[in-house]
Amino acid sequence: MKKEYISLWADSMSTWWVMSRGKKAADGTIEMKGTMVDVAGERPFRMVIRAQGDDLNEVEMYDTIPPAGEVQVMGITSRRKK
Repeated sequence: MKKEYISLWADSMSTWWVMSRGKKAADGTIEMKGTMVDVAGERPFRMVIRAQGDDLNEVEMYDTIPPAGEVQVMGITSRRKK
């Protein structure tokens, strides 16, 4: 109904999951923002998804780490096997 994307992220390195929401821009990039809660406290994060054609996707995740501010903490490139 809101015409937005929702992401749930979980991995084997943590004991929690995080949720983010965002919309697709005119260039096809999806930027999602959320709040991460862990033992260090609560802080904003964002994830950027870029489709690079039909066979390639790139995902970047940024965490807010004081005092540095926003820092890229992950990057994933996925290619379709033909």
